[in-house]
Parts: sequence; C-alpha cells; structure tokens
Amino acid sequence: MQLDSRAAGAGGQSFISAENCFNAAAISNLGMFGVETFAAIINPPQATILAVGAAVERFIPVNKQPVLATQISLTLSCDHRAVDGAVGAKLLQAIRQCLEDPALMLL
Repeated sequence: MQLDSRAAGAGGQSFISAENCFNAAAISNLGMFGVETFAAIINPPQATILAVGAAVERFIPVNKQPVLATQISLTLSCDHRAVDGAVGAKLLQAIRQCLEDPALMLL
C-alpha cells in the first residue's frame, strides 16, 4: 500500500496505524554488492536508515605496527524532525562498540 493511499484513507488527518507504528528505522545493505560506502535515503514513515557498506581489509596501525583488519562503513541518515543528530551519533557509537566487542551484546 502506498503512502498516498494511506493518507487519503485518513481523510487528510495524521494518524498512527498498526501498519506503520513500528517503522522507526531501516537498514540498507549495499555492501553485499561491493559498495564500500554510501548514504541511504529515508523512506517515510522511517525516522532513520542505516547504510552498511562492504567489508574491506585494510592495514591499520597497532602499537606503531601495521595490522590487517576488516572494516566496514556505517552511515546513519536521520530525519531531524524525529531524531536529533546527537542521538543518532550515540546509536552509531553503540553499534560500533558491539561490532568491535560482540560480548557486550550479552550484557
């Protein structure tokens, strides 16, 4: 069902239905197609969308020595009418911590 038909069915009034009340966030994964980084477009009624890029092996410095590590790019787009950018940044920080140390997800 398109958003236009939902709005028409509501008689032009704003509403929350069971069909869209849990659509606050979405994930877009173009990493599986080799895309390293991108910005995803928010589709109503979502307030955020997380863009996940491809896993890429890169050398990073650890104790002044190059170490091969697998990295991904995560980009969070936020509708600032619903989610403050600082809250989005905290979400990305939490996701990063959980990806770097999966044991944190057990707490």
